[in-house]
Amino acid sequence: MSRAVIYARLGATRKERHAIDNQLVVCRAFCQRWGMTVVAEYFDEGFSGRYADRPAFSSLIEAALEDDPEFTVIVTMDRSRFIDDTGFCTTCEDLLRGNGVTLKPVSDGIVHIPSEDDVDLPYDRQHSSHLRQKWVNPEAQRLVG
Repeated sequence: MSRAVIYARLGATRKERHAIDNQLVVCRAFCQRWGMTVVAEYFDEGFSGRYADRPAFSSLIEAALEDDPEFTVIVTMDRSRFIDDTGFCTTCEDLLRGNGVTLKPVSDGIVHIPSEDDVDLPYDRQHSSHLRQKWVNPEAQRLVG
């Protein structure tokens, strides 16, 4: 059984608190449906998805980049809740996959959720190391856009 965390975000211009609650409910149901154990939930309220400098998001990324993270899947409603910039989201996903963590947006639909036993890591460790250094650089955390 895969271990997952959930990430939800409410943008800076929206004020409906229930929007985060709704995201969490849907993501919990998704995890239950696909046999994932939820080990933590993270959410940011009132933050733009264009920037990585969000308290819960930063904590989530830090946990995902530990030497042996306690989860292998990050579940979110859609990629725009995680990062609202396609290029940076791809870079972040590459970094996460290099550490054995997969982003699974509910909106993508799903055929198979990999377990710890069948996660294939075809990513070059040197490339992952470069991405990790880029990520922890405070100047690189702010998305250009």
